[in-house]
Amino acid sequence: MIKKVILFLAFFSGYASAVDFVYRVDSRPSDVIFRDGFASHGNNRNLQQHIRGDSCAVGSRDSNYIATISDINEAYNIARLYYSRATFSGRLYRYRIRADNSFYSLPPSVAYIESRGIQFGHFERVMMRLQSEYTSVNSIPIENIQEAVELVYDGNTSMVNVNIVGVDYEKEIEGFDSCSCLIIQCLLCRYG
Repeated sequence: MIKKVILFLAFFSGYASAVDFVYRVDSRPSDVIFRDGFASHGNNRNLQQHIRGDSCAVGSRDSNYIATISDINEAYNIARLYYSRATFSGRLYRYRIRADNSFYSLPPSVAYIESRGIQFGHFERVMMRLQSEYTSVNSIPIENIQEAVELVYDGNTSMVNVNIVGVDYEKEIEGFDSCSCLIIQCLLCRYG
């Protein structure tokens, strides 16, 4: 089954990159990422476990998938969630990544998996819809990483500002509306 899913992803990956750029929030500084790129945590190719966060950083930390999102505003929301956690201390960076044929959108893969009899729950479907996730298998090479900005959080205003790290780029994002605890919990799980 796993080989069929990977074959499906490889076959349709040329059609999957419907966006030019995707984004990722990460605590590793730009000099490390521009030197090493992004690598998956492990070899677990169970997409359902990845979507639920079970194989991500808070879970078993063995996912073979690298999550990115197509909505830059969602990247800033994820950063806010990190920064608002009492247990988080450190820096965050937002990376802009060129999406090529090694990135694929989750919905076509999920549709294929469901056609094989595996079902996704309501919670998983909500998270897929909200995140607009594009996933890469195993690694994201350095040549795809186009830009890095350091994110700075102002706890008084709930604003995320950026310090330019790589390319001339400035953006200030206003505070965002609160979302349900369920969504926040999953985003923290997925990107924590």
